[in-house]
Amino acid sequence: MSIDPVEAITSHCAGRMVDRTSGELVSAAVAYERGVTVDIPQRAPVPPHDEAVFDEWTDTVVFRRGRMLVTVYGLSPAHITSIHGVAVAAAVDEQCETEYCAEIDPRNLELI
Repeated sequence: MSIDPVEAITSHCAGRMVDRTSGELVSAAVAYERGVTVDIPQRAPVPPHDEAVFDEWTDTVVFRRGRMLVTVYGLSPAHITSIHGVAVAAAVDEQCETEYCAEIDPRNLELI
């Protein structure tokens, strides 16, 4: 559970929460408050952030920068479409003993 206060949710983050939630639909703030912090390696191709929080009920990772929630990554196979999502799923799998990477559908991945 994150203890850092959040002052705002960007419209981008709110929209991504709706688009990328595969479980219970809640606000990004609820997912952030009840989730667990995951350490995304610095070399991972994800947006700059101060904290990433995994919420198992929505299958999402909410990213905080400063006091704002800035984006959400979905972890269901339909939402993992790029190396960015794969990096986030791998970090969650390693730290939270989940198996999101095992469920990735390679047909959904963007061609580079």
